[in-house]
Amino acid sequence: SLQNATDFWNTVVDRTWLTNSSDPDAAAIASARSSASVPWRAFYRVTDSERFLPPLSSGATSTPEINPLMAVPVLEPVSQFLFSEVGSASASNPLNDIEANVVLVAPTQTGQSANSTQTSGPNVGRPLPPNNVIPFDLLKTAATIVSWGDSNNDKVLTALITSALGQNTLPMSRTVLEGSTVLGEVQDPQGGVLYTSYLDPNGFVVNIATDPGITVFQDLNGNPISFYNGESYVSLQDDYVPSADGTILYYIEPPSTYDPSSQPLVGDYDLLAHPGDEWRYYLVSGQSSNLTAVQTFEGTAPFVTSSGGGNPYTGFTVAATQHNSKTGANQVQGYVIAQGTLQWPAENVNAESFADVLVYKQMSLIDTFPIGDPSVLQGFLNAQYAGSTVATNSEIAEIFARNIVTYMNTTQQALIPQ
Repeated sequence: SLQNATDFWNTVVDRTWLTNSSDPDAAAIASARSSASVPWRAFYRVTDSERFLPPLSSGATSTPEINPLMAVPVLEPVSQFLFSEVGSASASNPLNDIEANVVLVAPTQTGQSANSTQTSGPNVGRPLPPNNVIPFDLLKTAATIVSWGDSNNDKVLTALITSALGQNTLPMSRTVLEGSTVLGEVQDPQGGVLYTSYLDPNGFVVNIATDPGITVFQDLNGNPISFYNGESYVSLQDDYVPSADGTILYYIEPPSTYDPSSQPLVGDYDLLAHPGDEWRYYLVSGQSSNLTAVQTFEGTAPFVTSSGGGNPYTGFTVAATQHNSKTGANQVQGYVIAQGTLQWPAENVNAESFADVLVYKQMSLIDTFPIGDPSVLQGFLNAQYAGSTVATNSEIAEIFARNIVTYMNTTQQALIPQ
């Protein structure tokens, strides 16, 4: 039919290739296009298929490269690097040097040092608590099943990803409604008020910057971490040196009973023996999470230790295994969330679900934070690879996410008592 011919020329043939290519096939098809004959039936044969197309310039096969956030397991506990204004300093940083060594800083809502004495507000005279508990919706009672795809965990994981990538910025407004009340002022370390937070009559928090040209970066709990003034990044947390690009290098401290190789039905922490355990995070002072310039984390700051040259430096030690090879004990004390470089070959397998899970385990936080909802997975892809085909093609992203969810949910269901 004539419609067959229309469909063939409009949807099957690549017009750009047909017009510009010197390929003999292109010349033959162009010649056929000038004929008045109408195709009756078209046959197609696919000899091979690649997930990732080769570069148009050379046609050579290329190995895809991505820059994912990865949870790097380390052997050192928080106490070894934690900045301490009160009491003794940490073992690896006895001078509390926040510039020459790896230092972990617990953020606060005001930016003042954690556990320092509050000089104003309703809790004046009391120690300022750190605001670094990751508010996961975890198992609270024996009858509750953890859902990593619920709205709360969705928001937490999104904030974690975007803040690590330097994309979680504080929304600013130019005006505020009449009748709004002042919630507080954030001071510019260089002098003056940086921005003021208001509660408007509708119950919304509105932030008004003194200088509309600044960009304020938040962590996953909304604590102000640093701001960019058009020239450099300035810290909004005492004892913390900001990164040079607005990203946040996180140290994640899991509950004491957490072991990804074992999935107890009671959840990530023991409600009876360790009721106070929570997922917590710390800021790695002065370090960017963007480590995509290197092929491996080992031997690169902050994953390096040096004692020579009169300038000793103690960093994190990447754990080779989850458990000690001699004692069998869980030796991983925490996870550093860093952005690295990863390559893998194009995959063409029948077990597509399992293949997608393996790819995702390499490019995500799945080993540390099990994710089980398509919207969360697609949110990760959009934040991580905003310009990629996977992120911009809703159908591809949906299939990719659903393959993973199907596998993860099947595994989780097998652990739930029937």
